[in-house]
Amino acid sequence: TASGSIRVLLTADTDNDVRVVRSTGLRVREVGTGTAYTLPAYEGITTWRLRNTVSGATALDYYDGTWHVYKPGGKPLAGVAEFFKAGNVSLRVGGGVRVYRGALRLTNTNTVNVVGLDDYIKGVVPREMPASWRVAAVRAQAVAARTYAAFDRAAHTTRYYDTCDTTSCQVYGGRSDEDARSNAAADATAGKVLHYQGRPAFTQFSSSSGGWL
Repeated sequence: TASGSIRVLLTADTDNDVRVVRSTGLRVREVGTGTAYTLPAYEGITTWRLRNTVSGATALDYYDGTWHVYKPGGKPLAGVAEFFKAGNVSLRVGGGVRVYRGALRLTNTNTVNVVGLDDYIKGVVPREMPASWRVAAVRAQAVAARTYAAFDRAAHTTRYYDTCDTTSCQVYGGRSDEDARSNAAADATAGKVLHYQGRPAFTQFSSSSGGWL
C-alpha cells in the first residue's frame, strides 16, 4: 500500500503567482513553520494571491477592484506558503476557475497542488480512461495510476514537486474533472499499489501500445 500526499505541478498556471477565489474558511499557511491564518471573506474581496518578493518572502494580497497587501500577524509570510481549506480550493487559471482538493502552494514561482494520494487519483483516472468503462478496468487503472504516482514521488525526493499534470507524467484535472464512477474505483482500491522487488513498480501506461503491456 501507499499513503501520504503528493506534490503536483500545475503547468497551466503560468502567471508566476497563485490566485484563488475568496471563500469562507480559506486559510494560508507558511510551509516551513506550519503557522496558519484564516483569511477574511469580506464580500468585496474576489481574489487572494500569493506572490514572491525580491527579499525572498511571500507576499499575500487581496483584490477588491484593486490589489492590496495583507499581512497576517502584521508581517509578510516567511518562505514558501500555500492556500488551503476544508473541502476544495478554487484556482484562477487561464481566464477560468479550476477546483482542487488539498492545498495550492507557491514555490519556485510555480503553482503546486499538495494533495492526498488517493484524492489525487480521483483527478487522474477519468482523464486517463473513460469512467464509463467496466468497473474492473477502471479499478485497474486506479491501481496503475496510484503506483505510477508512488514511483514518481520516490524518484524525486529533492525536487519541489513529485509529478506534473500532463502526459509527460499523468494527466490530472483536480476536483473539476472527477467522476462519481472513477471516484468509486479509487475508493474501492484505496492505498493499493503494485510492488516490484519491494518498491512501487514503474507502471507506465499508454493509449497506443498496440495491444502490448
